[in-house]
Amino acid sequence: MTAISVAIPTLNREKPLLDTIQQVLAETSVELELIVADQSDEHSPDFYSQIQQLKQDKRLRYYHITPASVTAAQNFLVGRAKSKIILFLDDDVILGKGIIGKHLEDHNNKDLGVDVVAGRIEQKELAISKAPLYFDDYGMPHLTFNSPVSGYADTFPGANVSLKLNVFKRVGNYDTSYTRSAIRQESDMAHRIAKAGFKIYFDAEASLIHLSAPLGGARIVRPQYNDLYFYANDFLFVLKTVAWQKRLKAFSKRFRLYVLSANTAKLRIARTGIFVIGFGLAFKRSLFPHKITPAVVKQ
Repeated sequence: MTAISVAIPTLNREKPLLDTIQQVLAETSVELELIVADQSDEHSPDFYSQIQQLKQDKRLRYYHITPASVTAAQNFLVGRAKSKIILFLDDDVILGKGIIGKHLEDHNNKDLGVDVVAGRIEQKELAISKAPLYFDDYGMPHLTFNSPVSGYADTFPGANVSLKLNVFKRVGNYDTSYTRSAIRQESDMAHRIAKAGFKIYFDAEASLIHLSAPLGGARIVRPQYNDLYFYANDFLFVLKTVAWQKRLKAFSKRFRLYVLSANTAKLRIARTGIFVIGFGLAFKRSLFPHKITPAVVKQ
């Protein structure tokens, strides 16, 4: 039986994705399958030719799906996993030595008793942290996932995390109300997982380098709308996870950070408008969840 399902949601990337696929398929010490959910607009003929060659390895299943949605793609991959453990990777990473085996080892370690394993994210923009990222009572993130210290955690990164499939049966799928960049969607899932009593473990040895390729990925929004959807997703996270008594302070903290920190009056006025619209979008989604079910275009 397949020991672990490696899952890669991807959007509008070719070489980084091909490189990541080849790294996973180069792993022969673990019984694995690799499932790719590609939400790209279109690819070059050369890309499809290389995918066909890679598919000669029967461990690879490739699906081109629509519409583009990070969370819908993740749910699609969960639904097609054949093993009891699914490992999500970003499409632009350099895998650390033995990373897939390390995830599997932690899940099989009865002393740890974990249901989710989060791995280290090394990235140029991320400072090394004394502990893995966590959220305070107001839903504000602190530190990063670039930490050399292993231990139990309350959240995880979307780019390097493995989960037992029975977790989804208990807490449900990723929330497709987190749209566009879908910032905070993995933290929303982690919040539900921890609340249900499952254990999350951060293993610094299950490490990868995140290349953060300049194009593609979760960037399915025009640059001028980046702030709007960042705010909307972050505010939705507050509405879903922060205790109601602390929400006013949570939003005031964000207003100071996102709006009042701007260095010109004109920019502060513009960001105030975006802040208000973002809150409206988040509030609407909290009342009327946005459901997305992808369809397969080709495989």
